[in-house]
Amino acid sequence: LLAEGHASQRLLRLFRAWFGWIPGGTAVVCAVLCAFFTIFTGGSGVTILALGGLLFPALISDRYREKFSLGLLTASGSLGLLLPPALPLILYAIVAQVPPEDLFIGGVLPGLLLVALIAGWGMREGLVTGAGRARFDPREASAALWESKWELSLPVVVLVAYFGGLATLVETSALAALYAFVTQASIHRDLPAGQLRRPFTECVVLIGGVLVILGVAV
Repeated sequence: LLAEGHASQRLLRLFRAWFGWIPGGTAVVCAVLCAFFTIFTGGSGVTILALGGLLFPALISDRYREKFSLGLLTASGSLGLLLPPALPLILYAIVAQVPPEDLFIGGVLPGLLLVALIAGWGMREGLVTGAGRARFDPREASAALWESKWELSLPVVVLVAYFGGLATLVETSALAALYAFVTQASIHRDLPAGQLRRPFTECVVLIGGVLVILGVAV
């Protein structure tokens, strides 16, 4: 969660710099960021846990209502589950023996529709309540984009590896995990050397729970 917190701060800065100028900009940023984050965490609870402590104060500081902020974060936690290459799509493809590329293509429009609806709800809230908006600064937008380059490159690595025929579906998942670990531990150094066991422990618990769900489903 420590590494996820630093990564989410970089992504928050990026989306805020690019989308914070529109009405309800912070709410739109929360929806987009949660959707992007959920694609790779695979669960709404993980997204809310990792981003809630960061996004909730940001919404409150921009004068959004408390009930709206809580509802927005709760609803946004599952926005990315249909967008490729989301973990639920991959798990379904493996268990149901369905081509994953068909699921990726089929999930794009419904996933984008969900994000657009929540973002529209946020824009309406911003117009009604007059919540704060950030001025667009090209230099800040460029700096935020450069700082988040490693996080933004992860979907590219996954899609190129799989659709380019460089790796199988399982190998692509392993490659994505390795990429995230290397960038967070070696490049950004968000994961201290003394805590390297922690992400492995969390992964074992998460995968164990997923295997139980899949076993009962089968």
